Amino acid sequence: TSSTLFKVASCLNQAGNPKVAVNSYNRFIKANPKDPLIPKAYFLAANIINEKLKNPTKALGILQSLIKAYPNHEITPHVQKYLRQISIAR
Repeated sequence: TSSTLFKVASCLNQAGNPKVAVNSYNRFIKANPKDPLIPKAYFLAANIINEKLKNPTKALGILQSLIKAYPNHEITPHVQKYLRQISIAR
């Protein structure tokens, strides 16, 4: 099921496979474009890209796109806060 791929991505990240985790989140997003977990998947992927893969520029782009695509989603305030933290840290 779609939620299984989401959980696998989380497990891969915890197991120390950040690149494979990001790929799994991307596969989840592409396979389930209408799933309510999509914003969270984008956020988690951006977090991994910033924290573990050390690519804040790419993470910023994902987060900005996420806010544009889901301006009223419950995760958006968290995304905006994290976006500010990355911007300050750069």
